[in-house]
Amino acid sequence: MITKEKIESLIEEKLVGTDFFVVSIDISTANKISVEMDGDNGFPISECINFSRQIEKSFDREVEDFSLEVSSPGLNKPFRLTRQYLKNLNKPVVVKINEGDKVKGVLTFADDNKISVQTSRKERLEKKKKKVEIVEDVEILREDILETKLVIEF
Repeated sequence: MITKEKIESLIEEKLVGTDFFVVSIDISTANKISVEMDGDNGFPISECINFSRQIEKSFDREVEDFSLEVSSPGLNKPFRLTRQYLKNLNKPVVVKINEGDKVKGVLTFADDNKISVQTSRKERLEKKKKKVEIVEDVEILREDILETKLVIEF
């Protein structure tokens, strides 16, 4: 039987000395293996191929049939690991909070317990004709976050 632990051990060998890391490993009951990987400086398709070959050569399809997909999480997927938050410091994000609110701004801090997002808004202050930009840091506990996604800007 193909197990998550076996896949992790096969990948760990190849991770040594790189800036790549495993985001998730899922194995369905039909032996469909999905591995999401990322790197501090991205995860190119050539590495998807290399890691796929590393895993595939360790299993015999004659003994147990399986399908394998190795990919990067993609720009539209929410962050799962602290390392993904750290990789995306100083980049625009949108954070959905448990209460249903959204916080949009620049990710300025992240650790295992909380993140900080710098937001800005224009507000008309008393006795001023023009609106003034108000910048503030919003701290959010990780346990209160439903999802955080990178904002894609062109």
